[in-house]
Amino acid sequence: MEDRKQFTFYASFHEAARALQSLEERAALYEAICDYALYGTDPKLSGTAAAMFGLIRPNLDSSRRKAENRLGKKQTDNKQKTNQHQIEKKREDESKEEKESKSESKKENEYYVLGGAGGDDTPPADKPPKTRAFVPPSVEEVRAYCLERGNGIDPQHFVDYYEARGWMIGKNKMKDWRAAVRTWERNNSSGFERKEETPIGDDNAPYDPYAHVGLIV
Repeated sequence: MEDRKQFTFYASFHEAARALQSLEERAALYEAICDYALYGTDPKLSGTAAAMFGLIRPNLDSSRRKAENRLGKKQTDNKQKTNQHQIEKKREDESKEEKESKSESKKENEYYVLGGAGGDDTPPADKPPKTRAFVPPSVEEVRAYCLERGNGIDPQHFVDYYEARGWMIGKNKMKDWRAAVRTWERNNSSGFERKEETPIGDDNAPYDPYAHVGLIV
């Protein structure tokens, strides 16, 4: 039985003690009530004082049980609160770890998409990627594309023509040789005959398929 720090002293206890004629018996009864209520010590009384304590004792026992129940409930509530706090803390930690894991995964994906750790070949985040430099096609590439489209264009002639001009269209650098092939294709299908005439002033210049662009037929 645990010691208590306080207990309820009812008015009935005082009335019972006043019924005792002897002050010594009254003092002994008061002492017995306090010792039993606070420390659980059984009193050593006799006579009328013992009888009075016998009437008071059930109330003291009931008060102790109520106090112990309140203490037990409080401890249980505190334990539940502690457990709940630990569960919530664990969930917060798991959520934080999950977010950090997703963030790291996103960074890794961005790393591989951009092709490295942000070196010279990686475009800045606030700028669009640079346009790839034009690479002149080989005769075989032009031949394969012309066969695919079935346009009848001579791939060697096409390559020689633009090689002689530094792969320029007018004053601009060519950006897409396939688009140039399609332009030749449209010129050939628009009713113009491909003439192997030599332009005045250039005895070795090949036929220019763009010479007819913009003419009214």
